[in-house]
Amino acid sequence: MKKANNINIFYYLFVLFLVISVFACKSSKSAYISDLESFITKVEKEYPNYTDKDWEEVNQDYDKLSNIRYQEIENSLTTEEREKVSDLFDRFQACRVKTSLKEIKNGIKSGLNRASKFIENIVSDTSIINH
Repeated sequence: MKKANNINIFYYLFVLFLVISVFACKSSKSAYISDLESFITKVEKEYPNYTDKDWEEVNQDYDKLSNIRYQEIENSLTTEEREKVSDLFDRFQACRVKTSLKEIKNGIKSGLNRASKFIENIVSDTSIINH
């Protein structure tokens, strides 16, 4: 009789463990997706004003979200959740690309301004023409 009670206790503890695991998994998935979405929304609003130091910090936070935390819940995601996470990852990458393009544009603009001033200095030097 005592052995049967031990088996019943073990069975109930096992079922309780499964139920807790399922709810914990759903909770951590929801928390992860919510945290990722909040992070991406914040980056999209603020990235035009980020300095290089800001980008370093943001990239570290993104790495934690996209690598470490993602691996913890990856296997429990549904197809729909995976697509949502993928979309969020893409939105972050778009912010990084836009920042890079802005830096390239500013570099080209600066180079053109320097070239223009260089040409003006050459043209305004009348000693070249007088000799």
